[in-house]
Amino acid sequence: MMSSGKGRAVTPQCYRAAIILPGSFGGVRPQQRKFANRPRSGRSIGANRVSLARWFKTRQRLREINAGPATENAMIFRYTIMYVANVETTPAFYEQAFGLTRGMLHETGDYGELLTGDTKLAFSSVGLMRQLGKAPSAANPDAPVFEIAFETDDVPAALRRAIDAGGSLRQEVREEPWGQTTAYVADPNGYLVELCSPVRGPDS
Repeated sequence: MMSSGKGRAVTPQCYRAAIILPGSFGGVRPQQRKFANRPRSGRSIGANRVSLARWFKTRQRLREINAGPATENAMIFRYTIMYVANVETTPAFYEQAFGLTRGMLHETGDYGELLTGDTKLAFSSVGLMRQLGKAPSAANPDAPVFEIAFETDDVPAALRRAIDAGGSLRQEVREEPWGQTTAYVADPNGYLVELCSPVRGPDS
């Protein structure tokens, strides 16, 4: 579940996925970047990889400038990256199903991010990861190895919205013994997504 932080804005929907503005690109809101929705280019694989590498280096440098001196030995949980067949369509599902906002889509079509606070929910193409020497396997909602979770005050409504957007039902709304309401869907790539209420204390 997403934790709160200073300076965050919250989506108008009931989902509590934090959005940090301004973005890490020198104060420009990510959704306003000119390359955010360019179509996939016809460049070679090598050129695309160089383009992505330069983009990541530039963004990292801007983050270092904005962040100031780093605490010694401190590490930051910066990304959760899902490997998907189609990076261009996957963010659209998360926008429709969970009310998130797209941060960027690289011009190559091989990498994209959603606005989810300091830790980005991101997507990288299976093709790109294979080019980089990885061997990603398909997500299996029947045998998941991890989940992501979105917190909401209305789990039944959130579940209906996710299913209407194309998610597949994995668990109906259920009251858990630890004081939380949960439900599960799988996204179109097979990744498991939990919809959950805040945990209620014994006096709630």
